[in-house]
Amino acid sequence: MKAVDVVKWVAIAVQLVGYGLAGLNIVPWNVFAFFIGILLWFAVGVMWKDRAIMVVHVGAFVSLFAGYLNSCGTGAKAFPDRACQHTKRSLYGPLLPMNSTGIRVTLACGLPVMLKKEITMNASDLRDKSVDQLKEELSNLKKESFNLRFQSATGQMENTARVREVKRTTARVLTILNEKAAAAAAE
Repeated sequence: MKAVDVVKWVAIAVQLVGYGLAGLNIVPWNVFAFFIGILLWFAVGVMWKDRAIMVVHVGAFVSLFAGYLNSCGTGAKAFPDRACQHTKRSLYGPLLPMNSTGIRVTLACGLPVMLKKEITMNASDLRDKSVDQLKEELSNLKKESFNLRFQSATGQMENTARVREVKRTTARVLTILNEKAAAAAAE
């Protein structure tokens, strides 16, 4: 058996282990297995002098590495609405001081983050907003409502009370939009 065949079969075995670990939700070991498998397949591409295999696995390595960094909170400032794989909650941002608007936790990858506390808006706060801001808020609430329904259907919902809060805030926004439309029509 040639060396390239040994590396190829080891790469296949390591990637299958990675798939198994991902299926069992064993994080971050599944990612490490995929990294090793990708590097071994890159080595196979080098041994075979096959640029297609090398390019595909460099792309896979870059995308997997970027996804791993983002899931550990590194991309939290750029994407505050992204969910963290380790906690399945929204990230407020890494390394924030403890205050009354969140809970400080440490992820499995060792990165401390602040979990965002969902805050409902009262009617007086909403009345201070413009019509465009209210429409944007309504759009965000509809997206959140959809995501909550999806989480409920898949059994991943952690805060069932949030569904009621989103419905009530949506009703408040619609009421205030109707009030502003009626006031504009009366003028």
